[in-house]
Amino acid sequence: MKRKNELGHRWALWRFVLCNVAGVVAILLVLWVMAGHSGYTYAVQSVIGDHDFIKEHRGLALEERFAAKLGTRYTYFRKVKESTPENAVIWLPSQNAFFKEAYADKFHSPHCSYRKTSALRFLWPRKVVLQKEYDSVLAEKFPLTHVVVVSGEGASLLPYPIPDTTFGVFPIERE
Repeated sequence: MKRKNELGHRWALWRFVLCNVAGVVAILLVLWVMAGHSGYTYAVQSVIGDHDFIKEHRGLALEERFAAKLGTRYTYFRKVKESTPENAVIWLPSQNAFFKEAYADKFHSPHCSYRKTSALRFLWPRKVVLQKEYDSVLAEKFPLTHVVVVSGEGASLLPYPIPDTTFGVFPIERE
């Protein structure tokens, strides 16, 4: 009986040692793979940078931190969000509207302001319709309630004239 317990303890010790050795080998393998690919380095550095940014700006309110970190993109989406109700269906302009030469100095950092995933992240629960998606089928299913006009793009969707503006959020039906 004693012999059986000794074997059990020895096997548990070997299993413990093998698991730890396998864990160390796995960690070394992951580090080796990460060192060879710049994408992993970028991901790690961005996480470290985000952590440092949060530590440096601990005293700011959440809104102010978002504005400092994301720049004009956050300001743009916050303006759209504040100008529309939660059940709105919002038409967003194409990428070209953000890069027109006449308005290049107005949008310093449009980044992903024209991408649906970025828009949905900021504007949820509102529905977002991009210019390239808007056709008669989608228009019948989700009638637009608001249009975002950037660099004059989108003004033609409104049934009333608007002043020449770089940026604005307009309802389809005036109140």
